[in-house]
Amino acid sequence: PMGVILACAAFTVTVFAAVMQRLLKQAIEMKQENELTV
Repeated sequence: PMGVILACAAFTVTVFAAVMQRLLKQAIEMKQENELTV
């Protein structure tokens, strides 16, 4: 059914967004650590 497809699509997008957010956060933290390291 269409509802199942929409639910799977929404879940996939949510997981993808969460992963991207985590990677972005790690990248920013690494960048800040590198800038703080003297």
